[in-house]
Amino acid sequence: MLVTGESRLKITFNPHIVGYGHRVRCNLIGKEIQRLKPKAKIVFLDRKDDSLYNEDWTPFKRVHGGFRRTLSLFTSSCLVEDCTMIEDWRRKWFSRMGKIVTILNPTLDSDFPNHKHNLEHNELIILCYPEDFFPFPDVLEDFREKVAWFGPVLNLPSQDFKRRIGGGIRVNILLSRGREQVVPLVQKLSKDLGFQIMQTKFKSDREHFSALSETTIAITQGTTAVFECSQLGIPQLCLPLNEEQLVVARRFEEVGALALLPMVDVTEGSLRQALGNLVSDEGLRGEMVRKGKEFSSPPGTKDIARAIVEIITRK
Repeated sequence: MLVTGESRLKITFNPHIVGYGHRVRCNLIGKEIQRLKPKAKIVFLDRKDDSLYNEDWTPFKRVHGGFRRTLSLFTSSCLVEDCTMIEDWRRKWFSRMGKIVTILNPTLDSDFPNHKHNLEHNELIILCYPEDFFPFPDVLEDFREKVAWFGPVLNLPSQDFKRRIGGGIRVNILLSRGREQVVPLVQKLSKDLGFQIMQTKFKSDREHFSALSETTIAITQGTTAVFECSQLGIPQLCLPLNEEQLVVARRFEEVGALALLPMVDVTEGSLRQALGNLVSDEGLRGEMVRKGKEFSSPPGTKDIARAIVEIITRK
């Protein structure tokens, strides 16, 4: 082990660059690790081909460049990957010196069996979703003893969250993918249905939660946003793009906690109907808020951070 002692504890994160949610998840876990171990150093492996390369999306140091990335990895206590894996020679070498933790979605694509052998070097495989939402992934059966289910990692305010209702209907577009299709339609519908549009970007937590407090309806997609808006009491129209998002959205729809419109079915007409129902029916929105809070899952952020620290400090 190259890194020993709490004062030299270093965790390197490698989030998937597709979708903002992976970055948010790693940021939150990193912050929680620092609460547990204040002297721990947190770094992120960065890539210049990341569409958010010029955005200030993390409070932690970002390391780019092949040599710098490799050096950062080999001087770490633990590598935490979120839905992406380092698959070259560095993985085997690092596993002899540090620990590897991989966060995966429970719905793995058809190509994953070609990559699962990389998990042989792992100490832990994390699925941060309610366990009763998904069956155990068959492709992970060989690594069952390394798999642990946790609650979702959620970005929630540290203080009481109060929604400021009034002043018209405000629709907040919280999509990470498909914006180029959805935003023009919502802009057109805003004139016909009489609502204002809020498009949040990468802001501070204070600005983020301030915007959410004024949100009447959130257009969501990713599972993190679905769980967060349910916790915060914000009615949702969810436009899931992949199987994982669709499974979660359907579970919430079944209990009346959100309205569901799969991205594949989005047209001006279908969006008009789904969004129009929420805009015009305050009672429906109120019922979604009540049922969403009842159906929400406790966050797993603290438990995940503790599990990572325990793995690193285990003798």
